[in-house]
Amino acid sequence: MRKVLAVIFAAALVCAFAMPAAAADLKISGQYFAEGDMNSNYGLEKEGTSTHIIFQRLRLFAQFQIAEGLEVASRFDIQERIWNGSRSANIEGGLQENIQFDRSYVTFATAAGKFGVGYQPGGCFGTPFADAGYGGNSQIKYWGKFGAVGVGLYYEKSKEGDYGNAAVQADDDRDLYTANAIYKMEGIEIGLEYKYQRDASNTAAGYRTVLHGLNPYLKGTFGPLYVEAEAIYVTGTLREYEADMHTPDVDASGLGYYVMAKANLGPASVGASYSYIAGDDAGTADKNEGAYTIGNMSTDYNPLLLLWNDTWTATKNGPMGTYSTTTDAMANAKLFTVFAGFKPMEKLNVAATFGYALADEQGSNVSDKIGTEFDVTATYKIYDQLSYMVGFAYFWTGDWYKGANTAHEVDNNYLLMHRITVNF
Repeated sequence: MRKVLAVIFAAALVCAFAMPAAAADLKISGQYFAEGDMNSNYGLEKEGTSTHIIFQRLRLFAQFQIAEGLEVASRFDIQERIWNGSRSANIEGGLQENIQFDRSYVTFATAAGKFGVGYQPGGCFGTPFADAGYGGNSQIKYWGKFGAVGVGLYYEKSKEGDYGNAAVQADDDRDLYTANAIYKMEGIEIGLEYKYQRDASNTAAGYRTVLHGLNPYLKGTFGPLYVEAEAIYVTGTLREYEADMHTPDVDASGLGYYVMAKANLGPASVGASYSYIAGDDAGTADKNEGAYTIGNMSTDYNPLLLLWNDTWTATKNGPMGTYSTTTDAMANAKLFTVFAGFKPMEKLNVAATFGYALADEQGSNVSDKIGTEFDVTATYKIYDQLSYMVGFAYFWTGDWYKGANTAHEVDNNYLLMHRITVNF
């Protein structure tokens, strides 16, 4: 019997090597990092407790080149978790304990342009401000180039609520339609995007949401000066109630904008930025002025190491603060930053940032002062693909974190961190 199996196995190998080489070309790339953090007082309480963790992630990109212009791609994360932390503790918030596929999609080029179908990169346009490029978005995409102008048309199924659920109405979905155009010339890039979102996933509560968003941006290089700016304006109806409910509708009116200028001065650089995202005025029950995003929160915009940093809040610690909190995405705030960088040698980069934040709408909080933060990092390239970074952040807590009670006591917070990263 063993001889028979050996003959069959040998014949199979001969056939395999004799077959035409029709398999797809496979390209693997990715990133691994491990990071150790010590956070002194993430709850911002008087005599709060500290946390000490080590966090890691292996992210792989697999691209199968089927033919010229035809590609199947995927992205998956392996053991994205805190070392020996409690399992199943925040999977929906971004942690994958073993292996989780975020993207799987096909792209193909035609004479009319390029198409993409599947769970693919999405949620990004212009600068990182108001972007959320994590994971994969279930989309059908089209890209076309017409001279110096690129055009994109996207359809996204943001939520499927009626499949397999007989208890809800047939229309229980959230759909997003996007059209954008980008113009590029030497040193200048200008873009404009329009979004239309129809959300019927709350029909059980008697209302639906219809939003329109306009999102322009600019990037420009003028000698040693680089400037970028972006804005997003949202209007529509946040809650459109059914007529028989006799409940007043709630309109949406959101605004956010960001401006950054950076001067490159040889081995050094200096710059400043201002970010604004409107908050909701509690005195206008028929309108929500803080509805500045459509489909995604601004998790890609991480201006500081502690405040509004998606790495810390979404995947490790949750919201910062106890009596009043800030989350991973900047919201209801005004933020001013100044920053500088210096490369004393080719492989070493040192950077520092100072930020000051206020709430746009104070609401019932005792103050609009969110806080002040100072960050400093140093990154050294051990190899071209391998780097080691150390960082320090100190956050002077503002009284906004007291919430609505002046008797609440808050205290400052600091972070010590180091990270090793390899890109391949």
